[in-house]
Amino acid sequence: MKNHTMKTYRDILICLMSGALLMLLPLTLWAQNPSGKAFVDKDSIRVGDQATLQIEVDLPGDAQWEWPVLADSISGNIEIIQGFPLDTVRSTGRLKLSGKYVITSFDSGYHQPHPLLVPVRISGQTDTLRIDLPPVQVTLVPADSARKIYDIKPVYAASITFNEIFPYILGLLVLMAVAVLLYRYLRHRKSRESQIPDSPRMAIPAHLQAIRELDALRAEKLWQTGKTKEYYTRLTDIVRFYLHRRFGISALESTTAEILDDLKQSDFEDNQLMNKLEDLFISADLVKFAKSNPLADENETHLLDAYLFVNNTKPECPDFSLGSGQGETSKTNIQ
Repeated sequence: MKNHTMKTYRDILICLMSGALLMLLPLTLWAQNPSGKAFVDKDSIRVGDQATLQIEVDLPGDAQWEWPVLADSISGNIEIIQGFPLDTVRSTGRLKLSGKYVITSFDSGYHQPHPLLVPVRISGQTDTLRIDLPPVQVTLVPADSARKIYDIKPVYAASITFNEIFPYILGLLVLMAVAVLLYRYLRHRKSRESQIPDSPRMAIPAHLQAIRELDALRAEKLWQTGKTKEYYTRLTDIVRFYLHRRFGISALESTTAEILDDLKQSDFEDNQLMNKLEDLFISADLVKFAKSNPLADENETHLLDAYLFVNNTKPECPDFSLGSGQGETSKTNIQ
């Protein structure tokens, strides 16, 4: 009888222990499953305001996971302004993940974000943990009807700084410098072309001065002694000075083309003399700048053409000699 009673007690104890184990088994299995939750610090925000979204995931310590990348939004109406590094904590065989994001919205209304899917692998089994994100209520900023509505303020004119006007000042100074240099150049050129009243070359008529200088040049025999360049330089200077005094053109520093053009504009109509003058200047330019060496008869011909031009263009009036001071007709003998 005693043995039977003890057996009965033992069977009852075994049954109670088995039941306890069966009751603890779901708790053990639940503790091994992953879980997640999400919440925001504000249930309602105004348009443009910010809130903080917190996402927490609890996993077994040996679990493998892949955190989803949230680029710029969690729905079509809720934007992510800033994301913080993922926080991971291991404790008593568990792994806890925590993600933090600053969100906002510029559209009013009730917005439900998309659920967050976290791929998880536990003991060789792959599954996806779904985390429902909380909705966010976005409200408009209430208008204050008591406040007066003002018009748009006009644009304020900014004060002008020195750096802004400096380029204009510099440009003005450059223009002034150019104008001064140009004025001085023109004045210098005019002074060179103008003649001093008591100059020896201005004391007698232009054609007499030209004839006497041509006579002196012929007597020096420059080209005969190899000084061809000096010969043509002197010859053209005499003719240029005569043109300046006789016709009032700027022949002292002008080019051959400019001299001929000015001469045409002065109503000079003798084309034959114009051609001879042009040949003289062209030959002189070739000698002075191209090192040309004309023939002897060409040198003599150009001198005679200079005599001819002066004699045929001199004014029809009595001539005066330097020595006597009495009027007498000039006779130039060209041989």
